[in-house]
Order: sequence, then C-alpha cells, then structure tokens
Amino acid sequence: MAKAKITVKDLATYMGVKQKDAKDLKPLCEAAQDVVTAYSQETLAESQAASQAMLLTAVWLQQTGITDPQKMMTELPLQVRYFCQTAKAEAAA
Repeated sequence: MAKAKITVKDLATYMGVKQKDAKDLKPLCEAAQDVVTAYSQETLAESQAASQAMLLTAVWLQQTGITDPQKMMTELPLQVRYFCQTAKAEAAA
C-alpha cells in the first residue's frame, strides 16, 4: 500500500502556478500531508480522495497563513474533512 502524498508539481498544477515559480511550495506539500495525517489519525493510502484532501489543505494553508497546529485542526475546512473520511472509508473497503 503506497502512502498518500502530493508533489510540488501536483500542487503547482492544481494552483495554476508555473513550475519555475513552484519551488516555494514544498513546505506546503509537507504541511498538508502532516495536517491530513493528523486529522485522519492514520497515514492514508494513496487514493484520489487523499490526494484531493492534501491539495485542498495546501491551498487553504497558503491562503490563510495558519501555522498554529491546534488552530489548523479546529479550522480545517469541511471539504477537507470529507475527503479525509472518504479516503479512510475507501481504504477500509
């Protein structure tokens, strides 16, 4: 089972950022993976829902500038929570 993750290229494409301007996105990719894993309380398997949760989380983190882990968990958008739950259900099936 492959662990869910997103790459800088994935995030740049999702955000519409040119690849040459994407070098600053790596921390967002890592933070999104950490947030989704923490919310899910487990490492998610690679799936479309897990990837979508991480992409949405990365964009949300970039837009809000939130860095406090507790605030991240309490303010995580409902759409991200939905994709996390969907990814968990898909892995359990």
